[in-house]
Amino acid sequence: MQRLLRELSDETARLRRRGDSRQLTLASSPTIASIWLARQLPAFQRAHPHIEIRILTVEDPHRLDLGEFDLGIYYHVPFEVDPPGLTAHAIFADEEVAAVCSPIYLERHGKHITPEALLSDHTLMVVEDHYHDWLTWEIWFSELGLAWRPPEHTLRANSFQLLMNATLAGQGVTLGWMRLLEAEIRQGNLVPAMAHRLQSRGKLSLFTPRHRHLTEPMKAFQKWVLSGEPPPQDH
Repeated sequence: MQRLLRELSDETARLRRRGDSRQLTLASSPTIASIWLARQLPAFQRAHPHIEIRILTVEDPHRLDLGEFDLGIYYHVPFEVDPPGLTAHAIFADEEVAAVCSPIYLERHGKHITPEALLSDHTLMVVEDHYHDWLTWEIWFSELGLAWRPPEHTLRANSFQLLMNATLAGQGVTLGWMRLLEAEIRQGNLVPAMAHRLQSRGKLSLFTPRHRHLTEPMKAFQKWVLSGEPPPQDH
């Protein structure tokens, strides 16, 4: 019976993807898809030009429909329960979280920002409705042993992507995941606001269905993204 159900699930997923064995559907949050994944895909497609990519954005991996996608990319806290039917494999062994801002913002407010000044004189980007794998400002201050109090100025939204765009436009300071924002930092669009850094509690991970036959596109992407080195990024 389990084998029959698995085969039925595979067939349903195949039909939903129009039976195209060349297609690879990647599920991810809007933030990761736009900030990180979209920069990685050109290099993968150059290496595998026969594979057609489809991106499905779903904010919460626990709400994924296993029949709608092949592989997922989300932040995942190690040693916690994986979303139903999925196994998480870390793409990067570690990652740091830092307070980041645009170079224009840092120049405008002085090149040396202290934690106290951050809470009194600067606009902090605050993600509402965040999931537990994302740090809050309060946790970040606490785990670094810094004194915390509610900030004087904030810009709040339920979208990290929106707040990141505001940060890039010079509107304030946000918590940034260094691997996720690697391209923006390398290109000088973002800079650390302070020297303080903290290990991320969540790791960018590849989610693989446990009871699905891995297609050749799935195997190719899995091998590529878990190669042990950060995938090359387009400029």
